Amino acid sequence: MTPELIVLLVGSLGLGGLGARWATGRRARQRYVLHTRTEWARAGRTVHYGPVGATCFGSRPRRTYRQGIFGALGLVDGRVVFDGYQQGIYDASIPLDNIHWIRVHNIPVMHGRTAAPRRGLVLHAEDADGWHVHSFLLEAPDEFARQISHHSPSRTRQDTSYHAERDDFGPARAVRMRQDIYGQWEPDRQGSLYLAPDRLLFDWHHSILLAHIQRLDVFSKGGLHDLLPYATDLLRIETGPPDGEPLVVGFLVRQAQQWAEAIAQKAQAPLVIHQGRKKKEV
Repeated sequence: MTPELIVLLVGSLGLGGLGARWATGRRARQRYVLHTRTEWARAGRTVHYGPVGATCFGSRPRRTYRQGIFGALGLVDGRVVFDGYQQGIYDASIPLDNIHWIRVHNIPVMHGRTAAPRRGLVLHAEDADGWHVHSFLLEAPDEFARQISHHSPSRTRQDTSYHAERDDFGPARAVRMRQDIYGQWEPDRQGSLYLAPDRLLFDWHHSILLAHIQRLDVFSKGGLHDLLPYATDLLRIETGPPDGEPLVVGFLVRQAQQWAEAIAQKAQAPLVIHQGRKKKEV
């Protein structure tokens, strides 16, 4: 037997072994989904839909997603339930009343060093622990979204959307700033800044409804400062009801102008960019 033939045989055996392990793993995952369905039925639970096999990426949004966990995803007892296979760190039981937004759009999932868009199901929900964004990859996300919408309160039914791309922004680390009576900005605390479909969230608990935003300003130092990779500018947000006293809050955040443009587009609010002594309305 020639060396070339030996190499080919070894390579074929290796690929065959990988294929066999993949098929075995797939069958095990399918059995887990069927087992979960049986366990729910035995427990007397009301199964509205599913379960189906899905990969969950947790309950916090990310710019790109890496390692997810496979499990069984179903609509049970008025809740969206995810039971992980072999790992339970992403297990979830989301009451339908807590869901604000149902989204089906592309999720950027890392493959090696590049991110590839994968169509997935995204649920925006709120509970005592703050705002959550549950992201799932499954075979038919549109149908699962329709089932959630069908069994949800009328408010959530109207907030179901099917887009090619995600309609949120962030999250990113930011420092919330407070302005004193003399107009000076002082740091308050650090946390995560995230733009959801209808609100801007800081640290997942504190929200500013986009409908309440009256004006945005970005104060940039300009010049070489903007070329620094970790440069932060001040994003100023003026909020309040049209007939009430406006409230002002600021955030030090990287790419503040991009944040301001994303917020202004959703809130339909005026935006002014300040660079040194220059001022530009957007």
